[in-house]
Amino acid sequence: GYVQANAARATVGAEYARTSSDERAPGFARVFVAGSVGAVEGTWFAARPVQDSFARIRLPGVAGVPVNANGWYVGDTDGNGSVVATNIASYYDNFISFGGGALPLDYRFDVSETVISPPARSGTRVEFAVRRQHALTAVLVLHRDGAVAPLEFREIELARDGRTLAGFT
Repeated sequence: GYVQANAARATVGAEYARTSSDERAPGFARVFVAGSVGAVEGTWFAARPVQDSFARIRLPGVAGVPVNANGWYVGDTDGNGSVVATNIASYYDNFISFGGGALPLDYRFDVSETVISPPARSGTRVEFAVRRQHALTAVLVLHRDGAVAPLEFREIELARDGRTLAGFT
């Protein structure tokens, strides 16, 4: 029998085997815990075992966003917006992506996937440019001759403190 569990920071398991022959040789049993400790740019982490290369993926300031490496879920970003992927292959294209639908509505991003090809036994930093934005929601109407009409398809300018922001309705 064999059982293995992959936790966020380690792999644990147990195995037992014995022969079915008449000699009744002793069985084989083992229990194991495997993991890794590493550092990227002075930030230490604990993760599942690193077989080849690894990547530290960051979405600065955004916690709880699912991240995938090569189509496999590697975890959700922590309180600092980081997660470590240990399933990175050296010298090959590795597709790193995050679930943009899990970002709060007041964040924007240009891309949610990137490709890295790291050297052997290396750590790579991947940082996605996510930015918090401040959106304005309003209903603009025109009051003329006692009638109210929506102001649609109009150019508008918002001015404050000497700065002007142009937009379109």
